[in-house]
Amino acid sequence: MKYKKREKFFNENIVPYYYNVYNYLCRLTNDEELAADLTQETMEKAWRGLDNLKSLDAVKTWIFRIATNQLKLYFRAQTAQKRSHEEIDSINEKGELIIENVSSCELEPLEEIILKGDKKAAMEALKRVQQEYQVIINLYLVEGLTFNEVAVITEKANSTVQYQYKKGVKMLRKEFDRIMEKGEL
Repeated sequence: MKYKKREKFFNENIVPYYYNVYNYLCRLTNDEELAADLTQETMEKAWRGLDNLKSLDAVKTWIFRIATNQLKLYFRAQTAQKRSHEEIDSINEKGELIIENVSSCELEPLEEIILKGDKKAAMEALKRVQQEYQVIINLYLVEGLTFNEVAVITEKANSTVQYQYKKGVKMLRKEFDRIMEKGEL
C-alpha cells in the first residue's frame, strides 16, 4: 500500500478508535498517563501492522487485540521488574490488577449491571474483580463488542469468554452489594 493511501486508510479507519482504546486502557490501568502511552504504542503497532489487517470489518477487533496485547506486555514487564525489585503497585502476588484511584477514568454502562446504582461504588466494585474478568467486562459491556469479538481479542474460546463474563458479573454484583451494605466508600 502506498504511503498516502495507507495514511488515508489509517486516519479514516483506525484513528477513530483512538479514544475507545484509550478509555479501555484507562479503565484497566486506572492511570491516564500509562493509558495514553499504551494507546500510543497500540496506534504505532497498528500503523506498522496495517498490512496484516485482513478485513475492514475486523478493524475494531484488531485494534482492541493490539491494545490488549500491549497491556499484557506492560504487565509482564512489570511482573519481571517486580521479581527484581519486589515492589509494584499495579499487580499483586497472584498477578491480579490492583487499582488505587478510580476517579480519573470513567466507566459508562456499568450502571446497567448495577441497576442504576452508585457509579463510584460500581467502579470500586469493578476494581475488586480479577483482571481477566475486568478485561472481558470492559470489552463486552463498555466497548460494546460481541462475545465472538472479545474471544478473538483475548485469544480465548467463545464459551470461555461467556463463562468468565458471567462469573465476572457475579463477582461484580457481590462486590457492589458488599460495598453498599458496609458503606465502604
